[in-house]
Amino acid sequence: MGNFLELLKTLKNPKYVLLTLIFVIIGNVITFFINLEKAISLHKIKVTSFYKIMDIIASNWLYLLYIIILAIVFINILRYSHKKSRPREEEFYNEDVHYKVEIVNFVGGNIKISRSSTGYELQIYIQNISNEDILNVDGFLSITANKVRIKKIPFEVSILKPGYSESIYQSVNEFELFEFDMCDMYINEIKTENITKKEIYNIGPIRINTFYKILNMKRFIDYKLFGIRTRYNLVWLKNKSRVAFGYIRWLYKRKVYVLGKGIRKHNLFHEVCSFIKRSIIFMCIYTIVLIIFCVTLFAVIKTLLMFWELLPFLWEFTKDINSIISKI
Repeated sequence: MGNFLELLKTLKNPKYVLLTLIFVIIGNVITFFINLEKAISLHKIKVTSFYKIMDIIASNWLYLLYIIILAIVFINILRYSHKKSRPREEEFYNEDVHYKVEIVNFVGGNIKISRSSTGYELQIYIQNISNEDILNVDGFLSITANKVRIKKIPFEVSILKPGYSESIYQSVNEFELFEFDMCDMYINEIKTENITKKEIYNIGPIRINTFYKILNMKRFIDYKLFGIRTRYNLVWLKNKSRVAFGYIRWLYKRKVYVLGKGIRKHNLFHEVCSFIKRSIIFMCIYTIVLIIFCVTLFAVIKTLLMFWELLPFLWEFTKDINSIISKI
Protein backbone atom coordinates (compact mmCIF):
# COMPACT_ATOMS: atom_id res chain seq x y z
CA MET A 1 0.00 0.00 0.00
CA GLY A 2 2.85 2.34 0.83
CA ASN A 3 4.52 1.69 -2.52
CA PHE A 4 1.24 2.42 -4.27
CA LEU A 5 0.92 5.78 -2.46
CA GLU A 6 4.52 6.64 -3.39
CA LEU A 7 3.67 5.84 -7.02
CA LEU A 8 0.67 8.17 -6.88
CA LYS A 9 2.84 10.98 -5.47
CA THR A 10 5.34 10.46 -8.28
CA LEU A 11 2.60 10.55 -10.91
CA LYS A 12 1.47 13.95 -9.59
CA ASN A 13 4.67 15.44 -11.04
CA PRO A 14 3.67 17.42 -14.19
CA LYS A 15 6.57 15.93 -16.16
CA TYR A 16 5.39 12.35 -15.54
CA VAL A 17 1.77 13.31 -16.28
CA LEU A 18 2.78 14.88 -19.59
CA LEU A 19 4.97 11.89 -20.52
CA THR A 20 2.14 9.46 -19.71
CA LEU A 21 -0.30 11.55 -21.74
CA ILE A 22 2.06 11.55 -24.75
CA PHE A 23 2.44 7.74 -24.60
CA VAL A 24 -1.35 7.30 -24.32
CA ILE A 25 -1.98 9.56 -27.32
CA ILE A 26 0.70 7.84 -29.43
CA GLY A 27 -0.70 4.41 -28.49
CA ASN A 28 -4.26 5.43 -29.37
CA VAL A 29 -3.15 6.89 -32.71
CA ILE A 30 -1.22 3.71 -33.62
CA THR A 31 -4.18 1.53 -32.57
CA PHE A 32 -6.54 3.69 -34.60
CA PHE A 33 -4.50 3.40 -37.80
CA ILE A 34 -4.04 -0.38 -37.34
CA ASN A 35 -7.79 -0.85 -36.93
CA LEU A 36 -8.40 1.51 -39.84
CA GLU A 37 -6.10 -0.49 -42.11
CA LYS A 38 -7.83 -3.74 -41.09
CA ALA A 39 -11.22 -2.21 -41.77
CA ILE A 40 -10.14 -0.91 -45.18
CA SER A 41 -8.68 -4.27 -46.22
CA LEU A 42 -11.62 -6.22 -44.79
CA HIS A 43 -14.36 -4.19 -46.47
CA LYS A 44 -12.26 -3.26 -49.52
CA ILE A 45 -12.99 0.43 -49.13
CA LYS A 46 -10.86 2.90 -51.07
CA VAL A 47 -10.00 5.94 -48.94
CA THR A 48 -8.72 8.18 -51.72
CA SER A 49 -8.74 11.30 -49.52
CA PHE A 50 -6.24 9.68 -47.12
CA TYR A 51 -3.76 9.02 -49.90
CA LYS A 52 -4.21 12.54 -51.26
CA ILE A 53 -3.46 13.94 -47.80
CA MET A 54 -0.31 11.81 -47.62
CA ASP A 55 0.71 12.97 -51.13
CA ILE A 56 0.30 16.65 -50.19
CA ILE A 57 2.29 16.23 -46.96
CA ALA A 58 4.98 14.22 -48.77
CA SER A 59 5.35 16.91 -51.44
CA ASN A 60 5.81 19.63 -48.78
CA TRP A 61 7.68 17.65 -46.12
CA LEU A 62 10.86 19.71 -46.47
CA TYR A 63 9.09 23.02 -45.75
CA LEU A 64 7.16 21.45 -42.88
CA LEU A 65 10.33 20.00 -41.37
CA TYR A 66 12.10 23.38 -41.71
CA ILE A 67 9.26 25.18 -39.88
CA ILE A 68 9.17 22.55 -37.12
CA ILE A 69 12.95 22.70 -36.57
CA LEU A 70 12.88 26.51 -36.65
CA ALA A 71 10.03 26.61 -34.11
CA ILE A 72 11.80 24.14 -31.79
CA VAL A 73 15.07 26.11 -31.97
CA PHE A 74 13.26 29.43 -31.44
CA ILE A 75 11.32 28.15 -28.40
CA ASN A 76 14.49 26.67 -26.88
CA ILE A 77 16.30 29.99 -27.35
CA LEU A 78 13.45 31.77 -25.56
CA ARG A 79 13.54 29.22 -22.73
CA TYR A 80 17.31 29.54 -22.41
CA SER A 81 16.99 33.34 -22.33
CA HIS A 82 14.39 33.03 -19.56
CA LYS A 83 16.76 30.80 -17.57
CA LYS A 84 19.71 33.18 -18.00
CA SER A 85 17.53 36.21 -17.17
CA ARG A 86 16.27 34.82 -13.87
CA PRO A 87 19.17 36.24 -11.79
CA ARG A 88 18.45 39.74 -13.17
CA GLU A 89 14.76 39.40 -12.37
CA GLU A 90 15.53 38.16 -8.85
CA GLU A 91 17.96 41.07 -8.42
CA PHE A 92 15.14 43.47 -9.32
CA TYR A 93 12.58 41.94 -6.96
CA ASN A 94 14.76 40.89 -4.03
CA GLU A 95 16.16 44.29 -3.19
CA ASP A 96 16.15 45.17 0.49
CA VAL A 97 16.24 48.77 1.73
CA HIS A 98 17.47 49.35 5.27
CA TYR A 99 17.09 52.56 7.29
CA LYS A 100 18.06 53.15 10.90
CA VAL A 101 17.62 55.85 13.55
CA GLU A 102 19.29 55.46 16.97
CA ILE A 103 18.74 56.92 20.41
CA VAL A 104 21.92 57.54 22.47
CA ASN A 105 23.28 53.99 22.20
CA PHE A 106 20.18 52.52 23.84
CA VAL A 107 17.59 51.70 21.24
CA GLY A 108 17.37 51.87 17.46
CA GLY A 109 14.43 52.11 15.10
CA ASN A 110 14.96 50.05 11.93
CA ILE A 111 12.93 50.18 8.73
CA LYS A 112 13.30 47.38 6.20
CA ILE A 113 11.63 47.40 2.77
CA SER A 114 11.71 44.08 0.91
CA ARG A 115 10.66 43.75 -2.71
CA SER A 116 9.57 40.36 -4.05
CA SER A 117 7.39 39.00 -6.84
CA THR A 118 4.36 39.21 -4.52
CA GLY A 119 4.80 42.94 -3.86
CA TYR A 120 6.45 45.33 -1.41
CA GLU A 121 6.75 44.49 2.26
CA LEU A 122 7.64 47.06 4.91
CA GLN A 123 8.74 46.04 8.39
CA ILE A 124 9.61 48.34 11.28
CA TYR A 125 11.23 46.97 14.40
CA ILE A 126 12.84 48.27 17.59
CA GLN A 127 16.33 46.96 18.38
CA ASN A 128 18.25 46.96 21.65
CA ILE A 129 21.69 48.35 20.75
CA SER A 130 22.86 48.65 24.34
CA ASN A 131 24.83 46.15 26.43
CA GLU A 132 22.08 45.52 28.99
CA ASP A 133 18.47 44.38 29.05
CA ILE A 134 15.81 46.98 28.33
CA LEU A 135 13.05 46.45 30.88
CA ASN A 136 10.60 48.79 29.18
CA VAL A 137 10.60 51.42 26.45
CA ASP A 138 7.67 53.37 25.03
CA GLY A 139 7.39 56.13 22.48
CA PHE A 140 6.59 56.58 18.82
CA LEU A 141 8.35 56.51 15.47
CA SER A 142 7.42 58.93 12.68
CA ILE A 143 7.90 58.49 8.94
CA THR A 144 8.21 61.68 6.91
CA ALA A 145 8.11 62.46 3.20
CA ASN A 146 8.71 66.00 1.85
CA LYS A 147 8.46 67.46 5.37
CA VAL A 148 5.04 65.83 5.88
CA ARG A 149 4.50 63.15 8.53
CA ILE A 150 2.78 60.31 6.69
CA LYS A 151 2.83 57.73 9.48
CA LYS A 152 3.10 57.81 13.28
CA ILE A 153 3.68 54.43 14.90
CA PRO A 154 3.41 54.23 18.72
CA PHE A 155 5.17 51.36 20.46
CA GLU A 156 5.80 49.87 23.88
CA VAL A 157 8.35 47.09 24.25
CA SER A 158 9.23 45.15 27.41
CA ILE A 159 12.11 42.80 28.29
CA LEU A 160 14.33 43.20 25.25
CA LYS A 161 17.77 41.57 25.44
CA PRO A 162 20.92 43.18 23.99
CA GLY A 163 21.07 42.75 20.19
CA TYR A 164 17.46 41.53 19.98
CA SER A 165 14.66 43.22 18.07
CA GLU A 166 10.88 43.36 18.21
CA SER A 167 8.62 44.08 15.27
CA ILE A 168 6.21 46.96 15.84
CA TYR A 169 4.71 47.40 12.36
CA GLN A 170 4.31 45.40 9.15
CA SER A 171 2.53 46.17 5.89
CA VAL A 172 2.36 44.94 2.29
CA ASN A 173 2.04 47.24 -0.72
CA GLU A 174 1.48 50.35 1.41
CA PHE A 175 3.09 52.41 -1.32
CA GLU A 176 2.79 55.83 0.30
CA LEU A 177 5.30 54.72 2.96
CA PHE A 178 7.96 53.56 0.52
CA GLU A 179 8.87 57.06 -0.64
CA PHE A 180 9.79 58.36 2.82
CA ASP A 181 12.91 60.50 3.04
CA MET A 182 13.34 60.79 6.80
CA CYS A 183 12.42 59.09 10.06
CA ASP A 184 12.50 60.33 13.66
CA MET A 185 11.91 58.62 17.00
CA TYR A 186 10.65 59.96 20.32
CA ILE A 187 11.12 58.02 23.56
CA ASN A 188 8.78 58.87 26.45
CA GLU A 189 10.65 56.64 28.86
CA ILE A 190 13.24 53.89 28.69
CA LYS A 191 14.21 51.72 31.65
CA THR A 192 17.12 49.35 32.11
CA GLU A 193 18.44 47.70 35.27
CA ASN A 194 20.71 50.68 35.96
CA ILE A 195 19.35 53.66 34.01
CA THR A 196 16.03 55.39 33.45
CA LYS A 197 15.71 58.16 30.86
CA LYS A 198 12.76 60.21 29.71
CA GLU A 199 11.81 62.42 26.75
CA ILE A 200 14.56 61.59 24.27
CA TYR A 201 14.28 62.57 20.62
CA ASN A 202 16.44 61.94 17.57
CA ILE A 203 16.20 62.37 13.79
CA GLY A 204 17.62 59.81 11.38
CA PRO A 205 19.66 60.60 8.26
CA ILE A 206 18.04 61.85 5.07
CA ARG A 207 17.18 59.04 2.67
CA ILE A 208 17.57 59.71 -1.06
CA ASN A 209 15.32 57.77 -3.41
CA THR A 210 17.04 57.12 -6.73
CA PHE A 211 14.36 54.83 -8.25
CA TYR A 212 17.08 53.41 -10.49
CA LYS A 213 15.52 49.96 -10.88
CA ILE A 214 12.01 51.30 -11.41
CA LEU A 215 13.19 53.68 -14.14
CA ASN A 216 15.36 50.98 -15.74
CA MET A 217 13.00 48.01 -15.36
CA LYS A 218 13.67 46.72 -18.89
CA ARG A 219 17.27 46.03 -17.89
CA PHE A 220 15.93 43.44 -15.43
CA ILE A 221 12.51 42.33 -16.72
CA ASP A 222 11.29 42.25 -20.34
CA TYR A 223 8.70 39.69 -21.40
CA LYS A 224 7.74 41.35 -24.69
CA LEU A 225 8.83 40.28 -28.17
CA PHE A 226 7.91 42.75 -30.94
CA GLY A 227 5.33 44.24 -28.60
CA ILE A 228 3.71 40.87 -27.82
CA ARG A 229 3.93 39.55 -24.26
CA THR A 230 5.46 36.07 -23.92
CA ARG A 231 6.03 33.62 -21.08
CA TYR A 232 9.78 34.22 -21.16
CA ASN A 233 12.05 36.94 -19.79
CA LEU A 234 14.02 38.12 -22.84
CA VAL A 235 16.52 40.46 -21.15
CA TRP A 236 19.47 38.12 -21.79
CA LEU A 237 18.47 37.50 -25.43
CA LYS A 238 18.03 41.20 -26.19
CA ASN A 239 21.33 42.11 -24.53
CA LYS A 240 23.19 39.46 -26.52
CA SER A 241 21.42 40.56 -29.72
CA ARG A 242 22.49 44.16 -29.18
CA VAL A 243 26.08 43.05 -28.59
CA ALA A 244 26.03 40.84 -31.71
CA PHE A 245 24.53 43.55 -33.92
CA GLY A 246 27.02 46.08 -32.54
CA TYR A 247 29.91 43.75 -33.37
CA ILE A 248 28.55 43.14 -36.89
CA ARG A 249 28.25 46.88 -37.50
CA TRP A 250 31.77 47.35 -36.19
CA LEU A 251 33.05 44.88 -38.80
CA TYR A 252 31.92 46.95 -41.78
CA LYS A 253 32.03 50.49 -40.35
CA ARG A 254 34.92 52.83 -41.15
CA LYS A 255 37.41 52.88 -38.29
CA VAL A 256 39.31 55.95 -37.18
CA TYR A 257 42.33 55.39 -34.95
CA VAL A 258 43.57 58.11 -32.61
CA LEU A 259 47.23 58.02 -31.61
CA GLY A 260 48.36 60.50 -29.01
CA LYS A 261 46.97 63.92 -29.90
CA GLY A 262 46.24 63.28 -33.55
CA ILE A 263 44.21 61.04 -35.82
CA ARG A 264 46.11 58.38 -37.67
CA LYS A 265 45.87 59.02 -41.42
CA HIS A 266 46.20 56.45 -44.21
CA ASN A 267 47.12 56.85 -47.85
CA LEU A 268 44.59 56.58 -50.65
CA PHE A 269 45.44 52.97 -51.49
CA HIS A 270 44.81 51.88 -47.92
CA GLU A 271 41.51 53.77 -47.84
CA VAL A 272 40.33 52.13 -51.08
CA CYS A 273 41.31 48.64 -49.86
CA SER A 274 39.58 49.27 -46.55
CA PHE A 275 36.40 50.43 -48.33
CA ILE A 276 36.36 47.33 -50.57
CA LYS A 277 36.91 45.04 -47.58
CA ARG A 278 34.13 46.69 -45.56
CA SER A 279 31.78 46.58 -48.55
CA ILE A 280 32.39 42.85 -49.05
CA ILE A 281 31.75 42.17 -45.34
CA PHE A 282 28.59 44.30 -45.46
CA MET A 283 27.25 42.49 -48.55
CA CYS A 284 28.09 39.02 -47.20
CA ILE A 285 26.43 39.60 -43.84
CA TYR A 286 23.23 41.12 -45.15
CA THR A 287 23.03 38.67 -48.07
CA ILE A 288 23.05 35.79 -45.57
CA VAL A 289 20.41 37.54 -43.48
CA LEU A 290 18.28 38.19 -46.57
CA ILE A 291 18.59 34.57 -47.74
CA ILE A 292 17.56 33.22 -44.32
CA PHE A 293 14.61 35.64 -44.21
CA CYS A 294 13.45 34.77 -47.74
CA VAL A 295 13.78 31.00 -47.15
CA THR A 296 11.85 31.24 -43.89
CA LEU A 297 9.14 33.39 -45.45
CA PHE A 298 8.86 31.01 -48.43
CA ALA A 299 8.64 27.99 -46.10
CA VAL A 300 5.93 29.65 -44.01
CA ILE A 301 3.89 30.52 -47.12
CA LYS A 302 4.26 26.99 -48.54
CA THR A 303 3.23 25.47 -45.19
CA LEU A 304 0.16 27.69 -44.95
CA LEU A 305 -0.79 26.83 -48.54
CA MET A 306 -0.31 23.15 -47.70
CA PHE A 307 -2.77 23.36 -44.81
CA TRP A 308 -5.22 25.30 -46.99
CA GLU A 309 -4.96 22.59 -49.62
CA LEU A 310 -5.47 19.87 -46.99
CA LEU A 311 -8.75 21.26 -45.66
CA PRO A 312 -11.15 19.80 -48.28
CA PHE A 313 -9.38 16.41 -48.21
CA LEU A 314 -9.51 16.32 -44.41
CA TRP A 315 -13.24 16.91 -44.58
CA GLU A 316 -13.58 14.15 -47.18
CA PHE A 317 -11.40 11.87 -45.06
CA THR A 318 -13.69 12.27 -42.04
CA LYS A 319 -16.64 11.29 -44.23
CA ASP A 320 -14.77 8.18 -45.39
CA ILE A 321 -13.94 7.24 -41.80
CA ASN A 322 -17.59 7.59 -40.80
CA SER A 323 -18.62 5.33 -43.65
CA ILE A 324 -16.02 2.72 -42.61
CA ILE A 325 -17.15 2.84 -38.98
CA SER A 326 -20.75 2.36 -40.02
CA LYS A 327 -19.82 -0.84 -41.92
CA ILE A 328 -17.73 -2.38 -39.12
